[in-house]
Amino acid sequence: KPNTTKSHILKEVEESLLRLNTDYIDLYQTHYDDTKTPVEETLSAYNQLVKEGKVRYIGASNFSSERLIESLEKSDLFNLPAYKTLQPEYNLYDRQSFEEFLQPVAEKFKLGVIPYYSLASGFLSGKYRNEEDLDKSTRGEGIKKYLNERGFRILDALATISTRHSISYSAVSLAWLIEQKSVVAPIASATKEEHLDAFLEAINVQLSHDDLKLLSKELSKPTLSPIVLWIMIVGSGLVVANNYYNQPLLSLMAKDFNVSKSKISTIAMLTQIGYAFGLLFIIPLGDLLKRKRMILFDFVFIIIGLLGMYFAPSVTWLFPLSFLIGFSSVIPQIFVPMAAELALPEKKTQAVGMVMSGLLVGILLSRVFSGFIGEYLGWREVYLIGAVLMFILWFAIYFFLPEVPPNYKGTYKGLMKSIIGLVKNEPKLRLASFRGATAFAAFSAFWTTLVFHLEEAPFFVSSDIAGAFGLIGAVGALAAALVGKLNGYFSTSKIIFYSIVTMLIAWGFFYQFGFTYWGLIIGVILIDLGLQAMHVSNQTIIFSLNAKASNRINTVYMTSYFIGGSLGTFLAAILWEKYQWNGVIGVGIFFTLLCLLSHLLFDKKD
Repeated sequence: KPNTTKSHILKEVEESLLRLNTDYIDLYQTHYDDTKTPVEETLSAYNQLVKEGKVRYIGASNFSSERLIESLEKSDLFNLPAYKTLQPEYNLYDRQSFEEFLQPVAEKFKLGVIPYYSLASGFLSGKYRNEEDLDKSTRGEGIKKYLNERGFRILDALATISTRHSISYSAVSLAWLIEQKSVVAPIASATKEEHLDAFLEAINVQLSHDDLKLLSKELSKPTLSPIVLWIMIVGSGLVVANNYYNQPLLSLMAKDFNVSKSKISTIAMLTQIGYAFGLLFIIPLGDLLKRKRMILFDFVFIIIGLLGMYFAPSVTWLFPLSFLIGFSSVIPQIFVPMAAELALPEKKTQAVGMVMSGLLVGILLSRVFSGFIGEYLGWREVYLIGAVLMFILWFAIYFFLPEVPPNYKGTYKGLMKSIIGLVKNEPKLRLASFRGATAFAAFSAFWTTLVFHLEEAPFFVSSDIAGAFGLIGAVGALAAALVGKLNGYFSTSKIIFYSIVTMLIAWGFFYQFGFTYWGLIIGVILIDLGLQAMHVSNQTIIFSLNAKASNRINTVYMTSYFIGGSLGTFLAAILWEKYQWNGVIGVGIFFTLLCLLSHLLFDKKD
């Protein structure tokens, strides 16, 4: 762990001087920032070392722009040594973080930039074009993340310039770095004598305006701006809500059409089955087609399904329309990998967590909204308002969402076959999918039958109160945005373990205190907190497996997830008819224990 306390720095410098057999160090780098230590304490250590003649200059590496600015301002304010160099990760591929946040600081304070990973662990040498090539290097696992559409576009541009100047890919990459503002000396390692040739070529070549323009064009890609992120967050919530409007409305629909509760529960099950089919057959297209265009086209069918529910003349119409709504309302599962792809690497977990928070808040608040509107305006009006919201969202996506090029070149048949290969070759994906399916089965069992439970003694309340429980669950759902911050303290495996245990405790509350409001409230908070924390952790794992197949990976995971949800809904509806609340408790505990058992047995093996 980083340690920039004064005592630690003084001790380390003394040991370095002894080990190097020298009296002073020319440039001493703070390699990783320790945010728990005040910058004044770190700088006071360097002040002592400079005065003693043991260190001549100091530099910073792996600092946030905020901490770097704070350090430089405190140096000026208290007349302490100031950082003279900045050592960031910066190359033709990994450039957004430096250029957006750190480069302005380097220019303002005249820092000399000495970037590391100048050749992206060797990827920019052109030696790595597929996963088989990764065996050429011990760094192969680290290079895997570059094997995507953007990485290949960069290599194609390097090939063009390399041929034009008769120099190596590495030389072009280093020459580009030398051309950048504030860069004084790129850091690159050489393990063979011929590697030094690239360094000499980079110094001697002069990249033309056309060369730099070509690289700039190939490197350009959409970024996750705040407005795009918020469209994804709000859009995920509004679209996924279409799938859950029905749950507080089931009793109203049953009374309107004079059918049994078990029959009307088929609507909830068909919506989830439709969602699973949409995940299986629509989401993979995100790797094959331009995503923005695909999203806008899909919205047409969402609106048709919602308007169909509003005008439905009989209960028979509700079944296929519910399937259509579920089938087409899969857009959030395109937003999630899209956010992960567009976000900075260090902000990927946070971006996924925020979009997932929007999604789960949408699930929960949809029940509040539909329960209230259904009680006072009628269940049909819920779907009419939903259609209007989708129409507004279509325009927001049209004007603000960036287009993202596809990652897969081939046919739809080949795309679908590749999904089978992912399931076979990725044990972490299989485990995450099973955990997600069993956890969501338990979650769905509770939410589908809650409205029936609240109609019985001792509550005797209507759909608006059942829907209001979604507001309580939103407290737990908001935890998703905070899961990324826990990674510094707990492993992902432990976060998942604690999340499942939290869900199990929730079922304990439902069993012991399920006939009291306070027992239901605590249980709702715990079950939503546990599910969402586990869900975000699962997705962080799977989106790190293969960047070129993010939508197909998400297809496997989310299809399993909603198959589990539909199974939980189906079993809970049947057991409610026979055993009432205790039957639902049995379904929930069974699936949660199954989830915990799979994690304990197979997590470490993967």
